[in-house]
Amino acid sequence: MRLKASTFAVVLSATSWLAGAALADGLPAPGGSIKDAPIAAPPSRLCYVRADLGYGWSASEDGFATITPPGIGIGSGKVQDSRLDSAWFGEVGAGCALVPGLRGDITFGFHGGRDFHGVPVNPPAPPPSFVDPVSAKAHANTLMFNLYYDLPRFGLITPYIGAGVGMAFVELRDTTFTDGVVVRLPNKSDTNFAWSLMAGVGTDLGRGVVLDVGYRYLNMGEIGVSSPAIGYNLRLNDLSEHQFRAGVRIPVTF
Repeated sequence: MRLKASTFAVVLSATSWLAGAALADGLPAPGGSIKDAPIAAPPSRLCYVRADLGYGWSASEDGFATITPPGIGIGSGKVQDSRLDSAWFGEVGAGCALVPGLRGDITFGFHGGRDFHGVPVNPPAPPPSFVDPVSAKAHANTLMFNLYYDLPRFGLITPYIGAGVGMAFVELRDTTFTDGVVVRLPNKSDTNFAWSLMAGVGTDLGRGVVLDVGYRYLNMGEIGVSSPAIGYNLRLNDLSEHQFRAGVRIPVTF
């Protein structure tokens, strides 16, 4: 009887230890129900970080120039044969699901320089004496606040539409007029209201990672530079772009 009592005591001690360990690990105790185990609370919101690369081409190439240097007369109007080049851009950002089907994110974009060329009204010298009577380079970075609506899913693909508002930090550099000699204007920086419209598709790559491919129309306002002392002015009326971009959205938990 003494041996049986000792054996029973050992078994009872081991069972008590296993029960305590099971409860500590969030598992049901022996003989208990899975319903009795504590359940970890799911994340309150699905969030992600994103990175994108893209290419943008100008939606408008209009430029407006004013030339009033002494001895030449006044010429004011649209730049003829104007061209605002395309450029690559990159973006990074972070966002979260807000309600089912609706998500939002914040993105910061780095946009490459875009060369502008053209012939102003009443040019200082008639073409083709000078290849680029007026030229400049436009730079921009953007900070955008975006909302997306995810449409019904087809297999691994989820189409979406979206819109964004924010700020464009634009700069006009290296503005030159060719007037026998090169006349250079000072650089000009400005902060503009920016807005965008988007459409695209997200493809599930597994583990919550999404390949995002889409189109965006981005309007970054306008910018101009002037030098009243020498009578040259240039304004790019529309810095909007059509953009194709591709990137990934990677889930994160907070």
